[in-house]
Amino acid sequence: MKKAKNFYLFAGIICYKFLCDYVYDNVISVLFSYQNFENNPNNKSVFISWLIVLLLSPLIIKINFQEKLSSSIVKVLVLCSFIPTCTMIGFHSSYEMEYIILMFIYWCVLLTSNIYMPKIIFGNSNYLQNTNFHEILVIVLCITIIFISFKYTGFRLQFDLINVYDVRTEARTYSMPTFLGYLATFSDNILPIALVYFIYRKKKIIALIIGFVIFLNFGITATKQIIFLLFLSLLGYFFIRNLKFTNKFIWIFITLLFAGILEFMIFETWAISLLSTYRVFFIPAKLHYVYYNYFSTHEFDYFRQSFFKYFTESPYKDNIGFLMGYEDIGDFTARANNGLFTDAYYNFGIIGVLIFPLILVIILKILDGAVIGLNERFLFIIIISVSFILIGLPFSTALFSAGLIPLIIFLNSLKRESI
Repeated sequence: MKKAKNFYLFAGIICYKFLCDYVYDNVISVLFSYQNFENNPNNKSVFISWLIVLLLSPLIIKINFQEKLSSSIVKVLVLCSFIPTCTMIGFHSSYEMEYIILMFIYWCVLLTSNIYMPKIIFGNSNYLQNTNFHEILVIVLCITIIFISFKYTGFRLQFDLINVYDVRTEARTYSMPTFLGYLATFSDNILPIALVYFIYRKKKIIALIIGFVIFLNFGITATKQIIFLLFLSLLGYFFIRNLKFTNKFIWIFITLLFAGILEFMIFETWAISLLSTYRVFFIPAKLHYVYYNYFSTHEFDYFRQSFFKYFTESPYKDNIGFLMGYEDIGDFTARANNGLFTDAYYNFGIIGVLIFPLILVIILKILDGAVIGLNERFLFIIIISVSFILIGLPFSTALFSAGLIPLIIFLNSLKRESI
């Protein structure tokens, strides 16, 4: 039975890689060639692309049947980042072999350490659970969003999911205090989880207020992730009961890719590909090499634009995200933030590639400890939220600015006896 399940999943991995290749070859590289999505494969690059997937498939299969929050997040990272990156390797014969080897090492360390590292529990969280910390935090975040929306947008409600770039450009001109900006970013990821929590506790009026505040938050920056997390939090709560569901992630993603292909073939439109594969899969996958190509010949940053910016000066006067946007498409207004391998390499090079996946897994195992005793209906939105953070943001930003540490504290503060 186990062998049959393993073969079934292995077939899914092969199918998913094939569909990623097809979507890139026939949709992404055609529609977005102006964004430097090249299409120049050769036999060697295609072989290496498939070889990496095949070599790491046993680890992916082993993780797939682990019903833990950390493993579920890694499943999403594999599907949204690892396999699309392998696709990019296949279609870019110009990629340097050092980059390919380092990418393989990064994912090998991440997958292996996640399999064997146990969950991490920090002390006794009963004290936090006996306080009203989670309620106070939610109130503070809601007031923050309402204040920002009033002050900077006049309570703007954004209904258009496609034409958002004018709003985003405007949002960059807001000169709000740093601490207020941090609270606003925390809201992006904590409020959807709070929404589900209060629905479960049958506090429907509070949940409705939180839902409206999330929608108000979307009107501030028009970040699509905000509205998607609102939708996915409700979807996960009402239709996904436990972590066993994540074993089916690969088949859901296969369906998503196939739907995008059918849409393009039948209707000659690309809404599914634009909102999923292009933005979530292939832009981050492309940026890995953009960062590698630049920092393989320039000085590493060593966190001098993040952790250590108050103690030492970065050699880069411009924000590295904007600098990489210029390196990628020649546009200094394009912020090319990226996470996972990118963050590891541009901060510490080869050493970062070895150490950063271990640190990432430690954080995931702390999350495992933070959700002990919580009903599994809460976990789907945490999986999606944390995965999006890790794919799209540098690790230091994910920990502090994007709110992973506040999220861990928030989860520890939720009352177990009521759920």
